[in-house]
Amino acid sequence: MKINFFNIGKSIGTDEEYIKNQIDSLEWVELKKGDRLPLGQGMAIQGTIDEFKIPNVSHVAIHGNLDNLGFYGIRGHYKNGTFNIFIVDTGTAIIPIAGQEVTT
Repeated sequence: MKINFFNIGKSIGTDEEYIKNQIDSLEWVELKKGDRLPLGQGMAIQGTIDEFKIPNVSHVAIHGNLDNLGFYGIRGHYKNGTFNIFIVDTGTAIIPIAGQEVTT
């Protein structure tokens, strides 16, 4: 699947090929009603969902690592398709670095 890199993500200074490899290594977990995420990851993901108004989130990937920073994925379901957004958690900021349309 094609990955679209966001310009703001260039601020972390990481090679796109390296990021693609990290995306491929992420393990997605389906969210079920009542599920709870670890505090740090959960706050970063919830903040991103709220800020970007990501609808109908069904899966997350929370155990990623990108140059010793938190690296997470969020899968949202829009009216016109499904989209993954990938974010880096620096500890003080969340940086959206890439997106990917999910085809079934």
